[in-house]
Amino acid sequence: MTTTAAHARHTESATIGAIGAMSGTSGDGVDLAYVETDGVKTVRRRARFFLPFAVEETAAILAAAERIAAAGQVDRDDPAVRRAEEIVTLRHEEALAAFAAEARIDMSAVSVIGMHGQTLFHDPRRGVSLQVGDPRRLAARFGVPVASNFRLADILDGGEGAPLAPIYHRMLIGEDDLPSVVVNIGGVTNITWLGSDGSVLGFDTGAGNGALDRFVRDRTDRSFDEDGALSAEGTPDLSVLASLMDDAYYAAPPPKSLDRSTVLASLPDRIGAEDGAATLVAFVAAGLEAALRHLPDGGRQVRRWIVAGGGRRNPSILAAMRARLPGDVVPIEAIGHDGDMIEAELFAVLGARRMLGISSSMLRPGGGTAEVLLGDLVRP
Repeated sequence: MTTTAAHARHTESATIGAIGAMSGTSGDGVDLAYVETDGVKTVRRRARFFLPFAVEETAAILAAAERIAAAGQVDRDDPAVRRAEEIVTLRHEEALAAFAAEARIDMSAVSVIGMHGQTLFHDPRRGVSLQVGDPRRLAARFGVPVASNFRLADILDGGEGAPLAPIYHRMLIGEDDLPSVVVNIGGVTNITWLGSDGSVLGFDTGAGNGALDRFVRDRTDRSFDEDGALSAEGTPDLSVLASLMDDAYYAAPPPKSLDRSTVLASLPDRIGAEDGAATLVAFVAAGLEAALRHLPDGGRQVRRWIVAGGGRRNPSILAAMRARLPGDVVPIEAIGHDGDMIEAELFAVLGARRMLGISSSMLRPGGGTAEVLLGDLVRP
């Protein structure tokens, strides 16, 4: 999904305990991260946790998202949407309780929970970004303020509300690795350009795992392209790939963002499972290649493409990136970070920023920025 975030104008250095809770567009479960942070420069990792959704729960969540996309509008009273929200809320409650017990977290030492929730629909042009999951229930159960609904304030101020990750990526990447691009391959792929001069730019580049996962589920008895095994057996169909890339989105300048549903490509029936998977892997890499035109010097300065998100586990995606992009392509673990926890840590940091009243510089058309305080705060 588009944002850029620069460092906020904040001079305090006090750190607070924050838990970040994230359920990605794949709907596979809840990631939790407990950190101590000042929301600006300092992040000390304390513990992490993951609670998977049941297969039928994931199916219900994805069905609700696809139902909204098909209708073209959000109806929060739709039974499918209400069921998805109840699943997400219950699993967040369960995950937080188990996390606190396993990691021996004293919740009275936690100043805020940053809850992203589960995105079911994102369309900033219509002023909508729907994340489900009830922060009021979490605040009441755990006695901790909950920050949520991080995207809407930026959208209402004229922004895209996504991606939010650049706010945290700048805190993670050291000067020796600049200039670099952090690539998050989730349901959609987004990037953060981090320049040697302190510049930060983030936007969605195109398809991620969402299109590939759905294709694999539809055409095989597998739930995803595990270890790139299926796509490695195929050959991309270049004519189909060209058709997929024939979209004005790729040439449009940032800020820009996507909903998972907009890149759920339908491939011709004539394409077999292996070639189809290989084509959708190439689709991810081609979106990144198209993004080069929007980076300083056409991306030729990039030292490293640092890959986070589930896509970093697919060797076929990494190989396709290496074939199309300048610079090295490495998983984020290569620089000492846990790629499974980056987004949960992000929302811990965003929760802390909301609690501390720290605004973020969000990208606007034409290259300008606006200071926006992201998120709503619910107290117990």
